[in-house]
Amino acid sequence: MQMKLNHAFQLNEVAGEFMVVYTGARTASLSKVYSLNRSAAWLWNKIGDTDFTEELLVDWLCEEYVLAREVARQDVHNLVMLWQKSGMVLPE
Repeated sequence: MQMKLNHAFQLNEVAGEFMVVYTGARTASLSKVYSLNRSAAWLWNKIGDTDFTEELLVDWLCEEYVLAREVARQDVHNLVMLWQKSGMVLPE
């Protein structure tokens, strides 16, 4: 399934921590702040405006990091499910 990032959410790095904050309202909503690890933040930045699938994210992770494809596939699936539940990802 093709997806895209919801650009009402913005990735910020504060004191070495990566946080995605909902900025769709006039002010940022502190009730919609999500912490990302370094690899999830790397994926977020790599996606940018690109439409993507879980399999594309798996490919990118396996190219960037040394890890088993099945581990990458499970990690990506869990990450995308979290992003979908929070509204950070929209179906294309």
